[in-house]
Amino acid sequence: MPRRVEDILPNDKRSIRNIPIGSKSAHAGSEGLVNKNIATEPARKPLKNESFGREVPIKRVMPLSPPPYTARADRPKRRKGKGLKILLVFIGAIIVVGFGGYAVSAFFSRAIFTVMPREIPISVDGTYIFNSTAKSGTLSYNVIKESDSVSANVPASDGSTVETKAKGVMTVYNAYSLSARRLIAGTRFDSGNGKIYRLTGSIMIPGYAKSPSGQIIPGHIDAPIIADQAGDDYNITGTDSVGDFKIVAYKGTDKYDTIYGRIAGTVTGGFAGQKKTVAKDILASTTAALEAQLTARLQAKISGEISSNFVIYGNGYLISFSEPAIAGGQSDSATVTISGTAYGIELKKDELVARLANGTNLDSFKGMPYDTPGLDQLSFSISNAKDFSPAKGNPLVAELKGTMKVVGRIPVDELKAKFAGLSLSGTNAVMRQYSPVIDLAKSSGQVVPPWAKVPTNFDKISIIVEK
Repeated sequence: MPRRVEDILPNDKRSIRNIPIGSKSAHAGSEGLVNKNIATEPARKPLKNESFGREVPIKRVMPLSPPPYTARADRPKRRKGKGLKILLVFIGAIIVVGFGGYAVSAFFSRAIFTVMPREIPISVDGTYIFNSTAKSGTLSYNVIKESDSVSANVPASDGSTVETKAKGVMTVYNAYSLSARRLIAGTRFDSGNGKIYRLTGSIMIPGYAKSPSGQIIPGHIDAPIIADQAGDDYNITGTDSVGDFKIVAYKGTDKYDTIYGRIAGTVTGGFAGQKKTVAKDILASTTAALEAQLTARLQAKISGEISSNFVIYGNGYLISFSEPAIAGGQSDSATVTISGTAYGIELKKDELVARLANGTNLDSFKGMPYDTPGLDQLSFSISNAKDFSPAKGNPLVAELKGTMKVVGRIPVDELKAKFAGLSLSGTNAVMRQYSPVIDLAKSSGQVVPPWAKVPTNFDKISIIVEK
């Protein structure tokens, strides 16, 4: 590329641009060099700030030179496929990291569900009738009977010589016929060890019934008895092991094994000898303490026999006590014994809840299980206490008051099995299946981390049931 010619200004000389063509000072040789075809150039006006005869310093401007040209053939060749390989390696690394992260998140993932059971509050205030035999559409009750005795030593003195006969209660059964059987006062029962006890009054034993499977359910009635002879040998405590009492007059007939008696509690009061005398205040306080002790013992024994589908309220225990029996061989002390028989009136929960809830509220649970908190704490009182006899099995009239709830029972293990392996959104369909017992609007769930699924390990699934 040709260089640009700059105006050269030698020292002590003028610029050649400022020399007029027709100047007389030009030497003769110069005129011959002038091209005749070139028009005479008019005199140029001096540039701004330019004066003749002034030295102008030479400025050398270095031209910008382009980078040296490199021929395409001389350039280093890129290896074919290298860029694709780098891209594939990069993508592979991302996939490995992604799968690794997913595996780690799956290993440490957890699922937490907060479930609110569906509940129905029930206010109870009414009087209800219960029958001893279950009938469709009615309420029924069962009786649990227990007997026992307790004793205590007290100061005493010798008194007069007396003879008394033991007394008690016997339950007489009729498995002989469907019709009732009458037994007269004085009917003798053999205890099996040679001791005879008699009925103190006439009784009518109900006939037997049959269960749906055809099993005979004997009719029964409680009846008072008295020992045939005086003496403490006829006393029977709750710890004594005794079998069935058979009617002496029926021996050798079919009635001997099908009409029989069983001691209902204890038989006490039998004594023969010198009677002990105990101060009235000591006897009264001892009797009260023994009755309280016996009540707690009898209730504990009955409570141990209540099945899960029944309830016995605090006022549903009916207890009767014998007169205190005083005996002993020491001259300065005596043994006071109190016997008692307790009846626990148990009510069937399913029947009771259906009646208290009026039935319709329970239909919304669609057959799924539920619990009844507060049912056991209702106030219970027997309205016909004077006429009701658990031994006779007549109707029970009772008053119930209070508040309770019917609360859906959450099948925690079953839910874990159905949640396992699902996405969080997939658990919604499972929850809807249990909507009869779950309040969906108040229940929630979360999975950590959010992109993970519910773990298949049940230990990593938490189901919190709100109360």
